[in-house]
Amino acid sequence: MSAVTRPRGPLPPRVYWVRRLFVLLVLLVLLALVWGVARLVGGGDEGGTTRGAASQVAAEREAPESPEATPTPDGDDREARRERREERRKERREKKDALAKPSGPCLDSDVVVTPDVVEPYVGRPEVVLQLTTVESEACTWDVTPDSVFLVISDEKGPLWSSQDCPSAIPTEEVVVRRELAAEVEIAWNGKQSDRDCSEATDWVWPGQYVATAVARGAVTPVEVEFEMTRKVVEEKPDPEDDLESESEGESEGPRTQDQRGRDR
Repeated sequence: MSAVTRPRGPLPPRVYWVRRLFVLLVLLVLLALVWGVARLVGGGDEGGTTRGAASQVAAEREAPESPEATPTPDGDDREARRERREERRKERREKKDALAKPSGPCLDSDVVVTPDVVEPYVGRPEVVLQLTTVESEACTWDVTPDSVFLVISDEKGPLWSSQDCPSAIPTEEVVVRRELAAEVEIAWNGKQSDRDCSEATDWVWPGQYVATAVARGAVTPVEVEFEMTRKVVEEKPDPEDDLESESEGESEGPRTQDQRGRDR
């Protein structure tokens, strides 16, 4: 029988067996510790990866929209409308070469006039009439106070009419097309009108209104609802006020430590 199964030595065999069991137990404990540490490290990496992915998803959800999708603030509404109008005019200029050439004068009944209050601000509104045709591809048409009629009204009735203020309608010849509208600006001062188109009338105050336009000889007028609002004007600081504040601060001189202590 080998020395492993029957240990030999000066001590009793039981002592050697106890030593071997103790060494085996220590090895098992060390293996368990190594396995636990390895599992803990591996689980931490998975948890970190999971938390990192979750943080990335949350950040993507909370990320602000691009500037193209952000609504325009009220303070920049006037400038935004002007930019859109300039873009439309630029597009029309670029498409003129490809558009149909006018074949002659338009029939009054073929012209459709659509009002557009592009800047509905009290005291300084801006109204544009968009002219298109129903049948003709392109034709010329004379815009005059006698060929175009525009009325601004509320729920109680008309407030302003181009028949009271004919000078608000310009006199010009335009090319009216079916595919691309021609625009004519109207000089409305934002007030109500009387028979003399005087300046003694009241303003058209904030509220809901309807702009109605029609060409002479047309069958159906075009009505467009709009809301009159007040223009928000941001006050800019006066540089002179800043200079006065700085000069007052310099005249006081540096404060001593006792003065700063009394202030506290």
